[in-house]
Amino acid sequence: CNSLNSPGADPNTAWRVPNPVELQRLTLQGRNAMILGPFPNTVEDYYWSSWSNPEDLLGQSATAVIFERKRFGESELRTKTDRYYVRCV
Repeated sequence: CNSLNSPGADPNTAWRVPNPVELQRLTLQGRNAMILGPFPNTVEDYYWSSWSNPEDLLGQSATAVIFERKRFGESELRTKTDRYYVRCV
């Protein structure tokens, strides 16, 4: 998300990777409200959050939120080498 920011951007208003709670808030109104509303190009897959797993001493896992039809809004730990999407806020 840093590449979306202008040089010297205010850190309080700069684009960033959201935490899992922020990603899950996007799912509160339901899948159709999100996809038909502000995010019509949402791919049904995992989206990375900014939270690494604190119990992973090697730093190899992080929390992702799934935007798939059956498990919409659920979060789980995934391996950081997995390729998923990022939604900047």
